Amino acid sequence: MRFLAAWNLLWFLPIGGAIVALYILRLRRRRVEVPAVLLWTQVLQDFQANVPWQRLRKHWLLLVQLLAALLLVLGVAQPYTRAWVYSGEAHVLVLDGSASMLATDVAPNRFEQAKALAREYIQKMPQGDQAAIVLAGARPRVLCGLTYNRSELLRALKNALPAETGVNMAEAVALASAILAPFAAPTIEVFTDGGFPEPRDIDTGRARLQYHMVGTRAENAGIVAVDLREDHDAPARFDLFVAVRHNSNREKRYTVELWRGDNLTDAQEVVVPAKSEVPVLFRQLIPADQPEELRVRLDTRDALACDNAAYAVLHPVRPLKVLLVSKGNLFLETALQLDARTTVQRTTSPPTAEASAQFDVVVYDNIEPASPPSGHAVIVGVIPRWFPVVPLQAIENSVVVDWNHTHPVMRYVDLASVRLSKVTPVVPQAGTATLAEVSEGAVMVSVSKPDKRWMLITFDVGATDLPLRVAFPVMMLNALRWLTAPSEGAERGLIPAGGLAVIPVPGDLDRIAVRLPSGKTKEMSVQDGTAPFEDTVQTGIYRCPETGYLFAVNLAQREETDLAVNQYGTPASTGTSAGVRKVLARREWWHWLAGVLLAVMLLEWVIYHRRW
Repeated sequence: MRFLAAWNLLWFLPIGGAIVALYILRLRRRRVEVPAVLLWTQVLQDFQANVPWQRLRKHWLLLVQLLAALLLVLGVAQPYTRAWVYSGEAHVLVLDGSASMLATDVAPNRFEQAKALAREYIQKMPQGDQAAIVLAGARPRVLCGLTYNRSELLRALKNALPAETGVNMAEAVALASAILAPFAAPTIEVFTDGGFPEPRDIDTGRARLQYHMVGTRAENAGIVAVDLREDHDAPARFDLFVAVRHNSNREKRYTVELWRGDNLTDAQEVVVPAKSEVPVLFRQLIPADQPEELRVRLDTRDALACDNAAYAVLHPVRPLKVLLVSKGNLFLETALQLDARTTVQRTTSPPTAEASAQFDVVVYDNIEPASPPSGHAVIVGVIPRWFPVVPLQAIENSVVVDWNHTHPVMRYVDLASVRLSKVTPVVPQAGTATLAEVSEGAVMVSVSKPDKRWMLITFDVGATDLPLRVAFPVMMLNALRWLTAPSEGAERGLIPAGGLAVIPVPGDLDRIAVRLPSGKTKEMSVQDGTAPFEDTVQTGIYRCPETGYLFAVNLAQREETDLAVNQYGTPASTGTSAGVRKVLARREWWHWLAGVLLAVMLLEWVIYHRRW
């Protein structure tokens, strides 16, 4: 036998001790005068009979009360055993906790209605069935493991909270299937509004998938996209882009407001066609001296509030100092100087660590740094021995066949059919990202570390036609911005709700605090100069008081804004046919102990009234 709360057994010591102490204190003696010494023997016998421990030894009522205390403590410790039982009656309740479940088209909202349906399901389960609860969101989470204890299930259900994120229902159903893998005829009960693609391709094994739908059709509008980028026509100024969408069957007019901190700085009126979306652009925002909060607000009242705002952080623009280590490369030097805020200084020999620390970026052109740079660096035309790649055999007359369109360095860059007269392809190792490649291997690789970033170009740009293309200066400008950006999340303008935020932490701090949009604060540990933060389940601005770092979290998901109520059917099981078999399960004994305790208390009442 095992105990779920073994420490509660210690309560028997104070409870039992208190019972014994009360019996000792209960004894009373009276003064007795005897007329003769012969009667003294009788008095001594009475006195010895009233010695506390002598009296307790024959007190049946005390023993019964101690037994009742022992049963009470054992019940609180929750004993259980492992036993083989017949399977077939196991359930996993998957509760949709995404942003659309906060819609108020049903009172008080869809999530509370789903909880009510799940509560009713638990209460109506046959005796002997066991169940678990999974909360579906950006990442599924088990709220309660498989148990026969309905009070435990109802308590976990009561404490469940939704999040302002999307939902990965396929992953949640897969998790439920894994929990039910040992059982022969289980069921997965999904309580949702259906605002997601139906997970048809998931092998649920023997489990039967059943949907319980909540919600009605409700009109809603929201911001479904947000991005903050530097204006190419106006250096050091930024454009904020958002997309406004609604699910109404008719055309509607909305006011979109831009707030910088607590100040309303701009507003635009937009007309959105039926069941469509339109872009809104706030141009040439000038950064302040400190990171600044931007909030775009959609002036409307509808069924879902959390998608009526979008957030971004406008970081200050500072001059860049670039050191070009080269014997002469006009194309490269010209591309680096296109940004008016960049100052380029050239040298012919590799700098010392102290000298390179004075520059934001060091560019090595066909000159190999002897040791890994301590800061941001671009290495062109050579492959250092310490760089995390494996060089292959050099080839001639090659062509770029693919490049990473999603990486910030390759934004607006077209490398199609760029000819390389001579290049050494490489095989990237762990911790690297391929930016461009030929058919034989990668030719551009990036490395991102907590305190520095490197970019490797394995060919001499002078021996290619790349400098003759518009893509070359754009790529180098993107590279400087990426190398010096606070983080890739800040470079792209947003972090999706439920996503991972990597907070850079300079200095020797080992713990930091993050202030959530709700005002609550969470502490977290720092590892290798960064603090990974996953609790991005609220939309808004997150702050790190110790470092002054800000980042924005946005919902920006069309599926959540549409508030669709999809009536999914019950798909047939994709696994083998069900059959009853024995499985090892947990049996709890506290309710049996409670019954025995009740019987003992009845026995104590009988003993007391019969004066045994």
